[in-house]
Amino acid sequence: MPLATPLATFRAERTTVSQERLLVLVYERLVRDLADADDAMERSDRAAAHAALIHAQDIVAELDAALDETVWAAAGELSSIYHYLHGRLVQANLAMDRAALADATAAVTPLLDAWTTAWQRLSAVPSAATSDHVLTGTGSIDVAG
Repeated sequence: MPLATPLATFRAERTTVSQERLLVLVYERLVRDLADADDAMERSDRAAAHAALIHAQDIVAELDAALDETVWAAAGELSSIYHYLHGRLVQANLAMDRAALADATAAVTPLLDAWTTAWQRLSAVPSAATSDHVLTGTGSIDVAG
């Protein structure tokens, strides 16, 4: 049986997805955008790489805008990581720089792993009280397309 894609998972869960699961889906889409950009760069397809990198930059900007230091004390540190990521994505896009893209991927992957672990632990506890939400923004990130 094939593994579900983030798109299939999103479509199946979108009416009942928790905020924590949505965060994981957004990170999964970010990782997919980075992989798509790398594949496009390898093929010298500047337009496809640009599209994937712009979408990745949009995701990072939305994640950063959604942080609220009044709710989560570590929001400032995560914001610094998002600023770093955004800079590396811009560099990757401007110069078709695969090293900058690799730096971004290396920074995003452990974040995805950490949020996935947190979501799995939260969802494993029956009727767990949801913690204060890290995300507070109401942006519109396309995790499905």
